[in-house]
Amino acid sequence: MPTYQLTRAALIRIAQSVCGIFDGNAVYGEKAATDGKMKNLIIRDPGGKRTPYISLLFPDDILDRYDAMPGGARTTVENRIIAILLEQLPNYQGEFKSGLLQVHQVFAIEFDARLIDDV
Repeated sequence: MPTYQLTRAALIRIAQSVCGIFDGNAVYGEKAATDGKMKNLIIRDPGGKRTPYISLLFPDDILDRYDAMPGGARTTVENRIIAILLEQLPNYQGEFKSGLLQVHQVFAIEFDARLIDDV
C-alpha cells in the first residue's frame, strides 16, 4: 500500500492520481523549494525496493494555480502529469537498468507553465 508523507493538498491529490503507475509500496513525500513552499513531489521506491527515486518539480506558481482550479480542470492537469510520467518511465527504467541511474540518485521531471496554461 502506498505511503503518503505529504502536507500540501495539491501534492496529495497529484500523488493519489499517479500512484497507480508505480509500485504499490512506493512512498510519496514532499520537499520545500527555496521560497519555503512545498513544490517537489518525491516518489521513493517507485519501481519497488531499492530503485532510484523520482522527483516531480513544480516551479514558480504552478501548484498555486493548480490549487485555484475547479475540479474538472485539476483532473485535466493530473491527466497531463500522468501522460508525461508514462512518457518518461521508459527513460527512467532504461537509465536504471543500464547503470546510468544509481539507487541513491534522482530522476527529475520538471514541469513548466505549459502544464496548466490552456486549461
